[in-house]
Amino acid sequence: MQKTFTKKIYRKEKSNTWRDRTSVVALFFVTIEILNNSIFPKIFEPLDLIFQIGLYASFVAIIVSSYPRFRFQPKSLLLIVGTVVSLLVNNVDAKYGAGIRWILWLLLLSSVGPFLSSKTLLKIRIKALRYFLNGFMIVTVLSLIYYVLDLPNLGRGIFSGLMDQSMVLGPIAAISGITSFYYYLTNDTKKKKILYIAISVVSALVVIIASSRLAFAGYIAGMIFLFVKPFKYRLIYIVLIISMGIGIFARLENGTKKVETNSIDKGLVGKGTVNSRELLWNARMTEFRENPIFGVGFAAQDNHVVGSKSSEGGRIEPGSGYLMILSMTGLFGFILFIWYFYFLFNSKRFWLEIFNNETYKLSLFAFFAVHFIGEGYVFSVGNIFAALFWLLVGVTFPYSDIKKRRIKVKKVQTIS
Repeated sequence: MQKTFTKKIYRKEKSNTWRDRTSVVALFFVTIEILNNSIFPKIFEPLDLIFQIGLYASFVAIIVSSYPRFRFQPKSLLLIVGTVVSLLVNNVDAKYGAGIRWILWLLLLSSVGPFLSSKTLLKIRIKALRYFLNGFMIVTVLSLIYYVLDLPNLGRGIFSGLMDQSMVLGPIAAISGITSFYYYLTNDTKKKKILYIAISVVSALVVIIASSRLAFAGYIAGMIFLFVKPFKYRLIYIVLIISMGIGIFARLENGTKKVETNSIDKGLVGKGTVNSRELLWNARMTEFRENPIFGVGFAAQDNHVVGSKSSEGGRIEPGSGYLMILSMTGLFGFILFIWYFYFLFNSKRFWLEIFNNETYKLSLFAFFAVHFIGEGYVFSVGNIFAALFWLLVGVTFPYSDIKKRRIKVKKVQTIS
């Protein structure tokens, strides 16, 4: 009798998914983000404009869904002030469209980030994060099938799978690996545990095939947080991960000449120890030295440093998230940025609750902390990882609201 009643409730909840406004809005946002960074706009160019419009529309839809019952988070002004000042004190070249980019970034922070908060916004963000992580697992598995079938590589880089470049697929696979392994640890069903460990292995393979060294390093950093907590066969997994990492990084000095053509890590190893981002890092440091207090301006670069051809059409390639903040907003903006995250992480309650109940969040933060070293997308609205990073912050801070939401969800799940 009880089982029949529970099944009815489950079927009712499942049938109401599409009637639930928050689920539809969250799914629309995530779908657009993934498609916008996929190979499909390359196959059919008009989709590029459609996806861009859909992306901004999804931000508005999220905010409108919660209007007018949301409130501003004062601490988030630390993020806003640093960027605003960098725009006001600098005469940024019009080709960068810095003003428009700042408005869109504020829209991103307001919709999925920490600038606005409410029960409805939090509900949308929690669902969007789940859709993102599940979507990344699907993309990763399909990309491996794409690789096995030896289909043409339509994106940039050694292997991009379903995404527009390998530097997008690599991080997606890394996050998929972290997520699926977390699901494996927290799931009690044997069939699901087998499924998730299989996806975790597939994800690790795709990270290697995509040849992103930073994504691979971020993957290892994220997995460390999952290894800290005790689980069965922990030592075996630790040895396998460490051995895989040592095996690959030990071969980097061999370069392309000594790499076997049929090796799945040929792209990763073939890069050798060459630092392809060194020129970008030097450019950011030069910009910082010349503009140490307020930087060169939000979403902008110094034309004299990078050269007019390198920034043609307002194109920006920072090369590092940390140096991006430092060069664009100077010490003033960088300190405010660090100050904000000091509030986020300097809480025993945060560490205890997240560590005990949502370890995957710490794993994702660890991944981003490493990935920021060589990828600058903190201010890039159209970047899928910028959306995921600010979404992660938006479902974590202010933690008092998240705590209440987590308890409420937990109670509902227990009843059903």
